Amino acid sequence: MSLAAVPAYLLARRVLDRSFAVAAAAMAVAIPSLVYTGTLMTENAFYPIFLFVVLVLVRVLERPTRLNQLGLLVLCVVAYETRQQALALFPAVLTAPLLLGRRGLGRFRVLYGVSAAVAVVAVAFETARGKGPLALLGAYETAGKHGYSVGGVAKWLLWHVAELDLYLGVVPLVAFLVLAVS
Repeated sequence: MSLAAVPAYLLARRVLDRSFAVAAAAMAVAIPSLVYTGTLMTENAFYPIFLFVVLVLVRVLERPTRLNQLGLLVLCVVAYETRQQALALFPAVLTAPLLLGRRGLGRFRVLYGVSAAVAVVAVAFETARGKGPLALLGAYETAGKHGYSVGGVAKWLLWHVAELDLYLGVVPLVAFLVLAVS
């Protein structure tokens, strides 16, 4: 898990001086959920992998070489193999170049071409197995098969907001509440 400090530092160093980048890297590994790093969980591997994906994505947006684009896609696959929720990284990676404007989209042909080819092959593979595209989500396939009520979503949103005080600490939460009220 401490490996996450490396990409966090490299990302922060792009916009901050060295001392602030070191502080950002320290904060990246000083989060309360790192208490669980002594157990065998996929989150422990996914966190640094995710930060490396972000770092390489920034690099690809700056220099969209074929090797950079292929490396980004390989890292996304590694992230997906670590945790299937990383499937959400693929739309993020594919929409990021769109934010640069239309003029430079031709430089991302490798990214879009390989992604389209892999998506077609993956869906065809799952179809050949007699399953649907949602099977790509693995154990989370059932999440796409159920409807969610507005009340149920609001309830779980409230639960997640309520646990922020445990995650962030009581002092920042109280400061936020004081600021919000005033």
